[in-house]
Amino acid sequence: MANLQILDTDKVNRILERMAYEIWEKNFDYERIILVGIVDKGPVLAQRLAQKLEEINCNLPVKVLEIEVQKKQPAAHEPRLSEEIAYQKGDVVVVVDDVLYTGSTMIHAILPFLAKGFQKVQVAVLVFRDYLLFPIRPDFVGMALASTTQQHVEVVFTSSSCEAYLN
Repeated sequence: MANLQILDTDKVNRILERMAYEIWEKNFDYERIILVGIVDKGPVLAQRLAQKLEEINCNLPVKVLEIEVQKKQPAAHEPRLSEEIAYQKGDVVVVVDDVLYTGSTMIHAILPFLAKGFQKVQVAVLVFRDYLLFPIRPDFVGMALASTTQQHVEVVFTSSSCEAYLN
């Protein structure tokens, strides 16, 4: 089966703008938004969301971090943050990834923030496939996609574009 493009660059840009507004609307009363991208594609999305938040002038400081989770065996390895961060009153964490499929990677990416005492942790994903095996739901969804378990979603980034394919 050939790759079917499900999102082009224009659609992704509109989705990220909408998601940025949603993030701001749900968190305007907090003092700082910490966007944490799951390596390897989440950090690019987190950075682009941060840019969109800046463009809409949300008047909140936005910090972007990366977290590395072993996707094959997440329970066997501790997630690694790009830099240490401690909870400060008024912080909200938004963990960002390109695709949410079973929830395994996402749940392991969230655990360090719960252990550090963060009181509000949210999830943002570009594509939500809803084959969850863990009790986690995204707060911000770019696109919900009905697909089979045999299909794969691939998000492709270049310096100026982002596209998603179903194969």
